[in-house]
Amino acid sequence: MIEFINRGDIDKIRNYSKLEINPTRYLELKIIYEKLEFLCDKISNHGFKFHIRKDPRKQAGRGKFKFQEYHWAQIYFPDLYESCKNKFAMIIGIGDGLQFHIMGIKKYKDLKPSIEASNESWTEIPCDNSNFELVTKDFISFANKYRRLFIKKGAELGIDHCIYLNKLHNMDDIINLLEFKKQIILQGPPGTGKTYTAKDIAEKLIFGDISSNKEIQKTNLESSEQFNLIQFHPSYSYEDFVRGIVANSEDGKLKYETKNNFFIEFTQKSLDHLNTFIDGEKEYFKKEETYKNELESNQLFIKTKSWIDKRDCDANTKIQLSEFWIKRFVSHILNNTKNGSLKISNNIEIKEIYKDYSITLKYINNDKHEGVSIKNLKDCTENCILGKFQEADIEGHVTWNLFETLLEYYFDFINKETKNVISSIIKPSNERPVLKKYIIIVDEINRANLSSVLGELIYALEYRGSTVESMYELEGQGRTIIIPPNLYIIGTMNTADRSVGHIDYAIRRRFAFIDILPSEHVIEEVVSEKDGLRTKAKSLYEKVGELFHEKINKKDNASTYLASDFSPKEVKLGHSYFLAESEDQLKMKLEYEIKPILFEYVKDGILLESAVTKINELTL
Repeated sequence: MIEFINRGDIDKIRNYSKLEINPTRYLELKIIYEKLEFLCDKISNHGFKFHIRKDPRKQAGRGKFKFQEYHWAQIYFPDLYESCKNKFAMIIGIGDGLQFHIMGIKKYKDLKPSIEASNESWTEIPCDNSNFELVTKDFISFANKYRRLFIKKGAELGIDHCIYLNKLHNMDDIINLLEFKKQIILQGPPGTGKTYTAKDIAEKLIFGDISSNKEIQKTNLESSEQFNLIQFHPSYSYEDFVRGIVANSEDGKLKYETKNNFFIEFTQKSLDHLNTFIDGEKEYFKKEETYKNELESNQLFIKTKSWIDKRDCDANTKIQLSEFWIKRFVSHILNNTKNGSLKISNNIEIKEIYKDYSITLKYINNDKHEGVSIKNLKDCTENCILGKFQEADIEGHVTWNLFETLLEYYFDFINKETKNVISSIIKPSNERPVLKKYIIIVDEINRANLSSVLGELIYALEYRGSTVESMYELEGQGRTIIIPPNLYIIGTMNTADRSVGHIDYAIRRRFAFIDILPSEHVIEEVVSEKDGLRTKAKSLYEKVGELFHEKINKKDNASTYLASDFSPKEVKLGHSYFLAESEDQLKMKLEYEIKPILFEYVKDGILLESAVTKINELTL
């Protein structure tokens, strides 16, 4: 039995790192490494991969060694092993104690995401009175707790699979928030992909997946009645968006009438579907209830089918079914011998049944007849169901040939009755109706005066399903407006544009705001490295970024080029400005997209005049 890592082991690691190497100390430290490896083996039984350093020595000059002051093992999530191996891992370390944390490896070790991950995940594990099983459980809990952090920081380090998973997690988080809040605004500086993200969210909600081919996505969304996109502008009004009065010419005379516009027309589609869904739910549950009742009322037939199919049944159920079927069979005979006899084969019939439930069996072609007690038949119910028609002791005056014919008829009666009843119990084929989601994307939502455009809808947004009164009355509908719970609104907002409509607190309370910020990782992922294009795009991204922030003591601070009224995350140019398929295209973006907006920033007071020289110096 291997003893768990103890305080004495930790003291040896700390103390031996200061002493000369000798074989005895080397072997003692190797034993501690074996304990750590045994712990990793236990953890790997739960699917994790690991790599462990097995040599307690480290280089200390040419031809010289000294003992490591820190022993560690790298643990990897199984789905991230290939992409994160020797880059980023969960660490089990033994130094001043036993710790779990997340850390970059080799060239990733001192990068900011690695340091942040280590600090945030650092977990001390007590060694005293512990064992391998308990610490294995502690590690599983640690891995579950910090998996999202691992993926997030791995994405920031540029690890491909972490980037992919982080996008999925972020998208799921946004969708969960949207489903809870019903309306969100994606906010960020220009070029961060806010509308791009909004369309991804819409496609995911409507179709359950996101197309990598954006032409396919465009076709999907534009052909769906569940999707619509509108762009606001400064002159947009309530009458344009919700409901207003229009003038129509009729027989040379002007006629004024109230008309529903974009929002109400789309809302009506979602409301009509909601009502259809509610009716469908009622019908679904009605059929389910009918089916359930039929099952309950026909349990004996279902049990009989099971007995026939499985060729087995418990003793109490056999007694119950024998009683049930003999009573049904007697009723069948009585009903069919009122006005004659009941033919049970080509040459045998049941002539009559008496009060003591004895039966007269008669040959059809002569007057020969014999009697049999119904008790014989009841006792043979199991044989009938199992198809065992072997000769048995029979009470009464009947030959085996006649009784066997009766048995075969009795089994055929049971089988046919069971099949008829079971076939009549039809499980509802209709699937439970699904409530469809209807999505409106309002691009540049802050370019209009939002309070004026929404009017009384501000209340309806929060209290879904409740009625509000419009300022305009529509013939046949009155003033009532309802926003159903299956309508979702995704707004996009450029945080650099302060010349447009203000979003007041009442509206802010009803929307959730989500930052969509510039990301170098998108450039890393999208731009090809052919002819060094990706490197040039990232370099340009960094140069432009210096206009907005700078590092002081390894911390990001606002640049001296940036006006104090603005923060970098509000105005820094987004990654889409740097996505190019060739160097010529990147040059064109620099001259005709990047520089013009930067000069506009100077004109608007976002960047100071001192930035002009740096903007002019921007090159690939």
